[in-house]
Amino acid sequence: MGAILFDWPYLGLCVAPLLLVAFALERRAADAPPLLRDPAFVLPLLWPMYLVHQFEEHGRDLLGRRYAFLGDLCAVLGHAGDPGGCPADPAFIFAVNAVGCQIAFALCVAFRRRRPLVAACAWGIPLVNAFTHVASAITRGAYNPGVLTSVILFAPMSAWMLHTVLKAGVVERRQIPRIVATGGVVHAVLLGSLMLHARGWLSREAVLVVNGANGLWPLAFGRIGAPEPAPAPAPAS
Repeated sequence: MGAILFDWPYLGLCVAPLLLVAFALERRAADAPPLLRDPAFVLPLLWPMYLVHQFEEHGRDLLGRRYAFLGDLCAVLGHAGDPGGCPADPAFIFAVNAVGCQIAFALCVAFRRRRPLVAACAWGIPLVNAFTHVASAITRGAYNPGVLTSVILFAPMSAWMLHTVLKAGVVERRQIPRIVATGGVVHAVLLGSLMLHARGWLSREAVLVVNGANGLWPLAFGRIGAPEPAPAPAPAS
């Protein structure tokens, strides 16, 4: 069980390049735009990109520390000298990252053609996550696990994703707040569940279930109240 809780980021790092190759080599419509201007290719890049970020957080960080993010999170929550009292633990980290996040990324891949807004809403997770990492680094004046990939991956890739989907017309400017709101709600649920658990209002098991299901928010924000899109062209045979 310990290997699952602590070593999953290494598996993710191995899977990331395989996903990238799979997305690049899959069949595409005959009239599809070049890869880097095709929403069907750009949107699912969220998955391998985030797996690399998770490795910096929970595998090895820039300072060579293993599984460093949990300690950093507990310090932010006021438990720097009392890790035993921290409401977050390895099972929580696993539920958030290896379950909830992967659900969101799978939704991104599954809906990128028939419901591109669902896929784009999943990108709200790295958008908000990058802000929290960078803001923490600035206010604390120190490196935190995940800030490097937030700067060199999340920021430019999120900007390119927005440029791509807006130019292709599969997402409208008025829908951008949905994307940001998705990331905001995911992070609010994450922190809120920890606070409720710390106060004894939510059991540890409930926290794990809530954060596993937290990955479904892109589906909610991307579908509720959004018009039915026109069917995307099928890939060429």
